[in-house]
Amino acid sequence: MRMTIRLILLIAVLSLSACAIKPITEDGLRSTAVVEDSFSVNRAYQEVFKDLLENTRNCFSRQATQDQLYVSGEKVIADKTATIRVVYLYGNNEKNVHFLIDLEADDTEKTTVKTYSADSGLESSVKAVKLWANKKNKQCKA
Repeated sequence: MRMTIRLILLIAVLSLSACAIKPITEDGLRSTAVVEDSFSVNRAYQEVFKDLLENTRNCFSRQATQDQLYVSGEKVIADKTATIRVVYLYGNNEKNVHFLIDLEADDTEKTTVKTYSADSGLESSVKAVKLWANKKNKQCKA
């Protein structure tokens, strides 16, 4: 009987702690990424952004998921920066940034690209970003 009560209490505590997990924000992913990469390419950041956004949408929208997923991107022309994010929407209206690409241009035609992933299973996608940015291929995995 005591074992049953302990088991019920343990299940209740684990269930409540799972509900208390905070959504992953962009800043949260940048600081806790499981897989990340940083590199530079000799291309204008607007061109790199366009190619990366297109390939990210093509590759991630094909994935089968239990939850809704969307890919969005935005450029800040004044700062010469851009961000592309893959976000999962869960049933409780929670949003988690799952994959993130930051771009920053310097004064020349060079662009720095930083990629962050919340999932070690996306390591090949992180590597693919480098190939996309260098216009070497459009494969979803490297």
